[in-house]
Amino acid sequence: MGDEESSSSSPHIGEWGAPTASAATILGLLAAMMVTSIESVGDYYACARISQIPPPPNHAINRGIGIEGLTTFLAAAWGSPVGTTSFSQNIGAIGITKVASRRVVLWSAFIMVVSGVICKFSAIFTTIPDPVVGGVFAVVFGMVSAVGMSSLQFVDLNSSRNLLILGFSLFCGLMIPGWMAENPGAIRTGSSEVDQILTVILSTHMFIGGFIGFTLDNTIPGKGASKVEAPGRSAGCSSMTSPAIPRMLTFTTGFRSEMTSWTD
Repeated sequence: MGDEESSSSSPHIGEWGAPTASAATILGLLAAMMVTSIESVGDYYACARISQIPPPPNHAINRGIGIEGLTTFLAAAWGSPVGTTSFSQNIGAIGITKVASRRVVLWSAFIMVVSGVICKFSAIFTTIPDPVVGGVFAVVFGMVSAVGMSSLQFVDLNSSRNLLILGFSLFCGLMIPGWMAENPGAIRTGSSEVDQILTVILSTHMFIGGFIGFTLDNTIPGKGASKVEAPGRSAGCSSMTSPAIPRMLTFTTGFRSEMTSWTD
């Protein structure tokens, strides 16, 4: 960012000096990227579901994860202390606004770039009252949670097997990271690298719940009818094409995104 007398800032590579690295930092960030990659896969499916289009194919997910890795590399080159990953709150914004056009995403990215370069422009957003921001966050996070919970309609909840997996995964996903937050120095293996990796992994709600649920679902025996049914197949979306997308993808200025299928 620029100083107080400058109204604009032009970031460049190496602005904060030569990059430094250590084994603990590299291993810790690798663990964090593994967790965020798993989270991103869930975001892709949730975004497709709330946009009323078929689930993304494997090649689309691979491209998404690859782009996240590339942007994280570029962010590090510019001196950013964090990586780049999918933003779950945007899924909630799609559910609220009913706008899933990619043109909107491009315009939003342009506004973010302008905000990062022109400091006076980005200062406008700091005038938004905290109660307004809190209200928006409450609605958006609530929508994201509801979209995730809606996937349970593809699960046979009359099965005690599925109820056990669901309940145990949710409980551990909430309990373990909460315990880690209250006991920050509890992990002591004698290696700072291992301590950092375990702390990052055990502090991530989504990873804990998802990993336990994945492990239990693939190890606890049960009939196929009582296991999770893949989203899209039960809804008649076995192919990668879908009916015409109605008003969901309409942009407010009249643009329309005809996303009727995933393309290579």
